[in-house]
Amino acid sequence: MKHFNIWETGCNKFITYENDIYKIIDYINQNKKMDFSVIDEKGLEDGCIPTFLIGKISETSKEQNVDITYVDNEHCFFYDNFGEIYFSKTFFIKNKDILLKTIENIMFQTESVHISKYAYSERLVKNLCLTATTISFDSEIEISNELQRLLKNNHINAYTYKNKDRIEISTNKILGQDYKDVISDSDDIYIKNDITDLENLIYIPKNKTIHISQLNEYEQDNILTEDYDSLYNIIYKLRENNQDNKVIIKIKNRNKFSKSKLYNSNFNFEIEGIDILPYKIDELKKEDQLLDLMIADIKNSNFSLFEKYIAAYNIVKKFKKYLENNNDKTESRYVRKFLNNDYMVCLGYANLLRELLERLGITSYSYGVSADTSYDDGFTLEEKPIELVDHARVIININDPKYNIYGIYVVDPTWDNDLENDYYNHALMSFDKTCYEKRLFRLSFEDLIMNVKDMDEFNNNVNIFIKRTKNSPFNGIFDYAEKENSALKTLLHNIINILISLFPDEYIILKEQFPNILNYDVDSQTVSDFITESAKIFIDNLGKEVSINTIIEAGVNVNKEIFDFTDEQANTYKEHLLESNLKRDKLSFPYYYDDKIK
Repeated sequence: MKHFNIWETGCNKFITYENDIYKIIDYINQNKKMDFSVIDEKGLEDGCIPTFLIGKISETSKEQNVDITYVDNEHCFFYDNFGEIYFSKTFFIKNKDILLKTIENIMFQTESVHISKYAYSERLVKNLCLTATTISFDSEIEISNELQRLLKNNHINAYTYKNKDRIEISTNKILGQDYKDVISDSDDIYIKNDITDLENLIYIPKNKTIHISQLNEYEQDNILTEDYDSLYNIIYKLRENNQDNKVIIKIKNRNKFSKSKLYNSNFNFEIEGIDILPYKIDELKKEDQLLDLMIADIKNSNFSLFEKYIAAYNIVKKFKKYLENNNDKTESRYVRKFLNNDYMVCLGYANLLRELLERLGITSYSYGVSADTSYDDGFTLEEKPIELVDHARVIININDPKYNIYGIYVVDPTWDNDLENDYYNHALMSFDKTCYEKRLFRLSFEDLIMNVKDMDEFNNNVNIFIKRTKNSPFNGIFDYAEKENSALKTLLHNIINILISLFPDEYIILKEQFPNILNYDVDSQTVSDFITESAKIFIDNLGKEVSINTIIEAGVNVNKEIFDFTDEQANTYKEHLLESNLKRDKLSFPYYYDDKIK
């Protein structure tokens, strides 16, 4: 192998070289260089060549079987592009005092500093704690316990290396946030529930409102995996330190939350994510008590599951007469509002029904359809143009062997709303039956995806959805392939929402089978496979039509128990229900029923 010194070749013309210490200091001051390394006489740091120029030379020299000396006892070099300065060990030791003084002055002007083993001193670290936010150390530096405490107390992000692994000495994080952000002028701090540095809660200013949200990448997934214990630990630590910061936690599953240790604690906090405005915990508890009271007798009864559903349906469809507040439409739609006023519209009925069913162990999913209201005033299609409005409905998943009812059904308490009469025409509709409703105008996403008999029909409907989404004027993606991928991801997230709400157990199994399904960069084939497996669940659970007679039988059994009807009263009531509901059924689904049917 050949050996030669780089300084004895023409290569040195590419390197800025100075051996005058005062010229070097002037260079450092003018260029504000703060990171520097001391290189041994072979010019190596951990076996790596430090610059791309040296790297190229080294690569060429290896090909030619040549060994090059980059730095010797007489030479050092600068490299401007990366903002680094390299000294030979001999040169550095000779001029150490004046170099360190110069370098330290530069260090104090920056937030991020690396300390070489040759430059390390406790005095330097103590001074840097006043200005720096990040300090890294050469692996050979031993940091005393005193300095470690100092770094921690000053919220310095400090670390060193061991066997090329980064070793944390201290952190500038408080609840996962940069310290400077935590003490900023902002009134709010937002954190996740996976924080581990609870001891640093003592550094949060008293005026801060702390918002705590769940960890999951895909927010809707929180419904199944919310971690109330971690939320409890955070608030417990705050209150333990006598900190009365306002705390707002984000949750989705109200019913499961009510069974948690945090819900039943004496802590003062607020909840967001389940309604339009945050609840104070005491407000939520009072509302829950009222909702629990509504279904207490049903929950403790001997009713079958379908009968429990009908009992809850009765409460909702007779809760109050349909009425909108045009000055504030939230009054008629959200639980915290309509429980205490005279207003209620379709979304209000849907929300109340879902709240009651959740407490009875019946899974449900709220969705929107496009309805034609031109019929409301008694006009026919020929007499009045179609008037479309958005309308909220609920899908339930129910299994009851007593009535031979299994699977998913559409329910609509709004259209059975009547304070005097009992109507059940929309209490349990198969997807087949909804297709014949005179008031529905356009298929919803749920119709496309869930109302399918086999995989061929499902795949055909998926293609329709992707085509619609891909060609939507609101799709801002220009690349054709990316448009299709984006549409597929949209379909995926819609399906996940349905699974979480209606088939939570099956969804957990699917997530175990597809552990990366919620990742942002999940590949299209995995998404397609997940969607196919979801389709099998929908197909297997598509509810078959249930006759109005069966529904009324359950209604009679429920009301017989609740109102203590005699057998004669129950029979009379049943005859009345059959007559009124069959007549109304024919009007509601005119394209389905034969005119000869009475």
